[in-house]
Amino acid sequence: MLELVSIYGLVIFFIVSAIVVVIILLIKRKQKENIKNGIQESNTCGIISFITGILSILMGGIFGFILAIVSLICGITHFKNPFGIIGTILSVIYLIYMILVVVGIFSFSEQLLDLNYGISNQ
Repeated sequence: MLELVSIYGLVIFFIVSAIVVVIILLIKRKQKENIKNGIQESNTCGIISFITGILSILMGGIFGFILAIVSLICGITHFKNPFGIIGTILSVIYLIYMILVVVGIFSFSEQLLDLNYGISNQ
């Protein structure tokens, strides 16, 4: 059963990653069009990346994961902005932390299942 959960987790991870890549490519295309048309960019997306990066660490859980994805998208699209860089770093730190937590939970639950299986067979 644990293998099935990890397979679903990988599928969800790849789907979310594909969505993030598509959003980043669309934003980059829009930025190139704005530069070509002479429209000046603002620091808004970099600031949003910074704020959502901080909030993702403070909130935690699923809400923090969603905020980290938003921070990552905004930060990568405005990576020249210092706020975008800091927001990207914060979101990557949080996402690595969440991956480690999920792996730890699965390994602990696997140990509990092995322990319960061993007790029930005796």
